[in-house]
Amino acid sequence: MHLNATNLLGKEHFIVVVAMMEKTVVGGLAAYVLEKFEQQRREIYIYDLAVSDAHRRRGVASGIINALKKIAAAQGAYVIFVHADLEDGPAIALYRSLGTMKAARHFDIEVGT
Repeated sequence: MHLNATNLLGKEHFIVVVAMMEKTVVGGLAAYVLEKFEQQRREIYIYDLAVSDAHRRRGVASGIINALKKIAAAQGAYVIFVHADLEDGPAIALYRSLGTMKAARHFDIEVGT
């Protein structure tokens, strides 16, 4: 099943936050609400975060994440989490300034047909 943007934006578990400079989008994130099955709480996963080159290092990403924190609190979320590639120093620095880094391993499991 392929979802178009309109369908995805209508999903309760999908969150979009954008940063605007006048009428121009300069950054944004897409996140998912994950319901825990073993506990009565939610987690928010930042799937993607991007800021235009011209607006980086100006607090845009931090502002977007701070807006997401308010949304997460309103939805009763316990934590927001995000993955960063080891080679992405700027992303790691940003996320480290906002939270606690935890060691983990990421595995891609091929679906195959």
